[in-house]
Amino acid sequence: MISATHNNIVNDICRRHSASTRGWYKSMARALYDANADCPAWQSNFPPDFIRGCFRDVCGHILPDAYRVSLQDKELCFWEVEVTHHVKNDKANKLARVAIETAEWGWAFRLFLADRYGRENEVHVVDGINRQARILSMADYKELMAERMKKCK
Repeated sequence: MISATHNNIVNDICRRHSASTRGWYKSMARALYDANADCPAWQSNFPPDFIRGCFRDVCGHILPDAYRVSLQDKELCFWEVEVTHHVKNDKANKLARVAIETAEWGWAFRLFLADRYGRENEVHVVDGINRQARILSMADYKELMAERMKKCK
């Protein structure tokens, strides 16, 4: 059951960030389509329904607490509110697929977690062992990237 606190935090996020709670597949598909308005051939090959289907097929059924699609910044932002429990592994895996699919289309994906006090922190979803995604804080993500860069040298 979703608490009143959860709904209040989601409503506050929507108000402060011009975010929405429903229809992210459709909004993202429309934005990708509109971003390529200068290329009719691209638009004829990738109509909004096709794009929406790609996201649904790859990402599965996922409903963020709030989202914003920014055509200007070419980014998709999700907010997840953790009032009573953390994001479960299944949802983390789906969020990782959203991040990968968004990158495939040339856009950025940003994920924010909000706690029961409404404090928001940007986090990263990272594919882990056996396709189990992990959600990392910005500090942990930077540390992981630094470790990976050392291995590449």
